[in-house]
Amino acid sequence: MFSIGEYLERIDSSTVVDCVDGNRHIVSPGDVVRLIEHAGLYFKAELPNGAITSDCDLHMCFFKRAEEFNQPVEEKSVPHVHSVLIKAWADGAKIQQQEIYDPNKWFDVSSPSWNPDIVYRLAPRIAKVAATVRMVDDTVVFGRVGGPGLSVLVSVNVATNEVVDICKVQQ
Repeated sequence: MFSIGEYLERIDSSTVVDCVDGNRHIVSPGDVVRLIEHAGLYFKAELPNGAITSDCDLHMCFFKRAEEFNQPVEEKSVPHVHSVLIKAWADGAKIQQQEIYDPNKWFDVSSPSWNPDIVYRLAPRIAKVAATVRMVDDTVVFGRVGGPGLSVLVSVNVATNEVVDICKVQQ
């Protein structure tokens, strides 16, 4: 016997059926219908055009299970929200977690829980660079900082430890 929701293929001659839309439709051999309701050997179905038969007037003996339509639908897996960071962490990268009550603060975590509701990031790497510094007056320091492909001129207010200006230097 067939189950509700299964797809069935017409295997015998064509038949005309009344549908709930008030029209009559032809179901021909090879047509695939979806079983909606059954009463004994007769059943109600959704036709290929979307119409629904009005009564259980299709006979089961003129149909077979349409195997290719009844295959389980393969669900596509959705990657974890932190999958890229998880891979980086597995490869040895340092991970930081955002402070819940202060989104401007981050702290290192050695074993992240990978909770989808928590924000993580790669820990910033501090580059070692060579710098030349000279005092211009009592409060401002100018320095030329250079690294691979990088050269900038930085001025810092020593009293407040704030960067006053940064400009790129042509190499």
